[in-house]
Amino acid sequence: MNRTLLLIMIATLFSCKNSAIKKNDNSKDTISNTHVLANKEPNIISGNETDMVYISTDDGDTLGYTKGELRKILKAFPELTDEFPRPPDESYASAKNIRVDLGNNSTFSLDCELCRDDYYRVYAYFLKMSDGNEQYKVERERLIKLYRDIGFITARLENWGNGYGHLSRRILGYAEYSVYRLSADKNEGYFKKSYDIKKQKALYIAMLKQTIDDEVNNDTETLPKDKPSRKKELLKTVDEINSLITDYFYLKMTQQFQSSNY
Repeated sequence: MNRTLLLIMIATLFSCKNSAIKKNDNSKDTISNTHVLANKEPNIISGNETDMVYISTDDGDTLGYTKGELRKILKAFPELTDEFPRPPDESYASAKNIRVDLGNNSTFSLDCELCRDDYYRVYAYFLKMSDGNEQYKVERERLIKLYRDIGFITARLENWGNGYGHLSRRILGYAEYSVYRLSADKNEGYFKKSYDIKKQKALYIAMLKQTIDDEVNNDTETLPKDKPSRKKELLKTVDEINSLITDYFYLKMTQQFQSSNY
């Protein structure tokens, strides 16, 4: 092999190596800033721009967006389809306060409490796609009931404070993240306890009942004659919570939801 040919081969190899490095660097940059949406957009929001999507809030309210509007929302808030989703509060905190023009004098932004409500519900909608709508339907419905019951008890004891309505709308996001935690726990088994949780559950239910008793007895805004019926109403809700908590997962999620939000 002559010297000229050898130099040509070395130069070619060096050029290929540089190209590979640049390609890998670009790939790395892309991966670090890419969300699941980049690979799944056609499947996540397939269909025409004007096709309607309705997000039921389970409290008699419904959000309606066209698929074109949802695409605009995802473009502005890509964290909604992160591969490893964060809890809704963290996702909201990480989002940029961008005002998205959806057309027809409609916008999507984060600059009001009602706007935040909508963000949590859209968060739940997209996360549900990852969790599986039908696969965890029973668990999702039970979590929503549990969280709403906790919210109802707290709001009733506080004589319907202003925060109840907003938190009630955001429960879909909290419940869906709990479903995600359950789906991600298949290999870890964190929520599968070999011991009986009856005593832990009994302590938790007793705490709720004691809180109701103390708060109602010392509530100066409720007439004495109305307190028994109020207690009865709240204790009925505690009975429902007791029946809905059937294993460690539901107990843990309910306790965490209550401690995080009330």
